[in-house]
Amino acid sequence: MDPDYTLGMHTAPLLLLLACAPLTTVEDTDPSADADTDTDADTDTDTGDTADTGSFEPNLAWDVTGETDGLAFTLVRVDPESFAMADVVAEAAAGARIEIQADSPPISDLLEHPDVPGLFVGYYMAGLHEDEDDGEWDLDERWFAASPSLTIYLDGILPPSLIELGLRVGWNAGVTGGEEFEVVDALEQRLTIERRDTVTLGGTYDHTIASTDRVSTLSGAVFAGILVDALDDDALTSGSWTLTVDGIPDDERFVDIDDDGSAEAVEFSAAYTDLDHDGGLTVGVDTVLGMGCWGSKLAVARWVEPTTNLPDLMGFAGYGIVIGWNVPAFDLVTGETAFLTEAEALNLVLSTGCTTG
Repeated sequence: MDPDYTLGMHTAPLLLLLACAPLTTVEDTDPSADADTDTDADTDTDTGDTADTGSFEPNLAWDVTGETDGLAFTLVRVDPESFAMADVVAEAAAGARIEIQADSPPISDLLEHPDVPGLFVGYYMAGLHEDEDDGEWDLDERWFAASPSLTIYLDGILPPSLIELGLRVGWNAGVTGGEEFEVVDALEQRLTIERRDTVTLGGTYDHTIASTDRVSTLSGAVFAGILVDALDDDALTSGSWTLTVDGIPDDERFVDIDDDGSAEAVEFSAAYTDLDHDGGLTVGVDTVLGMGCWGSKLAVARWVEPTTNLPDLMGFAGYGIVIGWNVPAFDLVTGETAFLTEAEALNLVLSTGCTTG
């Protein structure tokens, strides 16, 4: 039932661009001269202390949207082939705007492009994580926001095609989309903190369901044999329906309903005949007639927890996933998944047409 929410970028987008770039190159700098090979100096966390230089001249910056209380900023290097988190490059207090002065990374942190000898690339991700008042990221601290842009360091020989895009030797930034790469100003990157504590499902119903029937939320925990109360219930007499799912789910609602090794809190919208006339869905007594469908896809409300892995969070953004309640819709035959907008989540149809795989 679950798609792979991870970043899924085992080949970096910039490297894909380079593979199609003309191999005529312009030598902008000698990589051995431009890259800082002083490992001791470069692996220190950048705290913004510029006493040794006498001035602070930021070369990377992010404008932040959302509440930052209890959060801290960290820029991390990611492995250029697996995009797994590597070492911390810089840390700073969270605020409306975050500026850092990042040193040139050691050449050992950069990957030489196989088709453009002399071009070295480093990849970095920025995010906001919960903080235990020490301003440093710990392995058990969860990420609540990731910048949609990759921060990139280039060194050595740049093809003319990359120079024309606006890339240069030094620190750069860009937003990826599939195999496309859009350069953005490294001093105008964005960070948005978005958490959705409430989501509403709604819509109409087809001919298999009568106006005398009802609709209720149905927790995925029920399919694991755990009986929990419905979060909302509605009549169908008006021809339409809405169900609201609100707040952080209780622990009992997190179950591994699809045997993928991870527990998830999922709420279905289930039409039913109220056989015991108690005004609510009684599992094992009332007859479930159908579920909320988005076309041929089964739509559910699903809670997404913050993650301790920043690349996962950046991958979430690519699907339109936010921390909190989301509305994914699954095709049980093809496995195709779509993530619905708030407006789309209010245009579901109660039916049996999406519940068989």
